[in-house]
Formats: sequence, structure tokens, C-alpha cells
Amino acid sequence: MELGRSDILLFPHCYLTEGALNKTLETFEKLRICLPWYMEPPEALSNIQGDTRVTILYPPESLKPNKDFLPLLSEYKLWMKENMGKAPNFAASELQRDQASWEIRKAIRPKEADISETQKDRITRWHLILHLAGELEKENADVEASLRSLKISGSPLKEAMGDEDLAEGILDDLPLTSRPSSGEITKRLNHWIEAWFGLFSSHVQPGSDLLTLNRDIFEFVLDLFEGSVSEARSGSDNFHLSSVKPRPEEPVRLPELSDHPNQKRKKILADLAGKSIHLLEDL
Repeated sequence: MELGRSDILLFPHCYLTEGALNKTLETFEKLRICLPWYMEPPEALSNIQGDTRVTILYPPESLKPNKDFLPLLSEYKLWMKENMGKAPNFAASELQRDQASWEIRKAIRPKEADISETQKDRITRWHLILHLAGELEKENADVEASLRSLKISGSPLKEAMGDEDLAEGILDDLPLTSRPSSGEITKRLNHWIEAWFGLFSSHVQPGSDLLTLNRDIFEFVLDLFEGSVSEARSGSDNFHLSSVKPRPEEPVRLPELSDHPNQKRKKILADLAGKSIHLLEDL
């Protein structure tokens, strides 16, 4: 599907809150949301059914996992609940070594060419990553909404503690959601972005506009390019990671790269090169 200049792609999210949706539609004319196969659209869209400003896109049929994927996804969701929302290791070697069910499925598959099996495994991994990333985003959004509601309505501990200031202070000191280490964030974002482009690259055109709702993603992307080019140009200014929050009307144009010094991130750099990335946050 060819996108017009007014279209923006949600990246790499598959979930957004009602507040994020409303703010996005106030800022941009049309929003495209890419979902992996077997994922329901975000609940926020239920209030605007039939709105032509929002379009749901899926991967090509050739990238659709078979129905065996659904039991595997259920196993991973159960693992996440038992491990308090932690994201499992999605490295291909770990995925195969640690999951007994994965080995069983591989054993009973019809024998095919190795390259075909590798592609099937990759498709499954990409779908798992995006499904579970969406699950984590929804859970985090629900927790943040609950804590914000508590802070607004006041602490239920006021009477029990007998000290209103102390009771309110406990809520003020609570982080909205627990934050992983910087190394864990980088690892997750790398897998997340790789999976998103792996499934949805056919929907991304040269010069496409990408919208992220997460500053970590925005800074991760800019950091990749800062570490890979010594003096790239963005408009009339040198490309650099700004410490000032960009306004939505000031996207960052990612430079084209003729060479990729960062071999570890070469594929992601190639996928992002020439695109414009927008940031909306505090929604």
C-alpha cells in the first residue's frame, strides 16, 4: 500500500492509549498502525470505528505464521506473568535452546530446506516479539493510569497513617513503572525494531514518516546514526542528538548512509536511513 505525504506510521508500537490516539490525530492527518498477524487492534480504536484517518496494516500473507503460533504465544504470555512482566530472551539461539515446545514443533515439521526453516523460525520470532511488546505496553499503560488516578484522588492510606503529607509522599515517590537497565533497554529495542521492519518493510517507503511515542526509542534511533556518521546533514543543520525535546512539527530526518561502519546494527541502519522520525510523548 503506497502512503501519501500526510500519512504517518506508528513505529514500532502495536499498542497506543486513547490519549495517544487523540493527540496523534490532532497532530497528523492520517495514522497507519502495523499489527502482526493474530493481534487485535488497540481498544482505543473501538471509539472511532470507520474513521478513515486510521488504517490497520498487516504483514504480507507470506509472513503469516501457522496456527501453531497461538499456543506458543500463550506459553510466552504465561512465562511473562510468572516472571512479573519480564521480557524473555529473543535471540534465535536462546529461543530454540530454552523452549522445549519449540524443539518439539521443529521435530514434527515436514523436512524442508534449511533456509526455509530458518525463515519460518524468524517469522515466528518477529511475531512473538511484537505481540509481547504490545502486551507489555498495555500492562505498563494500565499501571500508569492506575497510579495517576491514585495520585489525583489521594492516598487510601491517609486515615490509617494519620499523616496526610506522609501518605501522599509515598505515592509521589512511586515510579510509574519499573525501569530496566540501559543495557536491557538497548537489547529490547534492537529486537523490537528488527522485528517491526522484518514484518512491515513492505509498508515503508523511501522518505516515510515514522511516529514513536517513546523517548527511549527516539534516542536509540538517533544514537545509532550519531555513532555511524561523523558529519551527516539533516536539513540545514548538522545531524546530532538534541537534548531538547523536539516539537511534533519538527521531525528528525535520518540521513542516507552510503556505508555502514556499525556492522552490528547494519540492517536497522539501512531500514531507517532516509526516513523521518517524529516523537510524541507525555500523552
